[in-house]
Amino acid sequence: MKRTSVMGMSKNQFITLCKYKCYSFKRHIKIGDWVEALIHTITLGYGDRIALGIAKGFGKQSCGCCERKQWLNRLTNPMYDGECNMIKL
Repeated sequence: MKRTSVMGMSKNQFITLCKYKCYSFKRHIKIGDWVEALIHTITLGYGDRIALGIAKGFGKQSCGCCERKQWLNRLTNPMYDGECNMIKL
């Protein structure tokens, strides 16, 4: 008699299912969104204005917030597109 594990699946099927679930969960974690929320909380909602003011002081046109968020989100989800190109200051 063949030995089965959880819900009548074989060990290999169970491992494959676990890997798929971990991968799909990892795709939903967006590190950039978490960092943005943390900055928003610490600066009482003025993080983007502070960053833009500092960037303008150094002669930059963009504070790089969207690019940072997009880069961090792509660490866990390579298909993430934050559409930073569409945002105009």
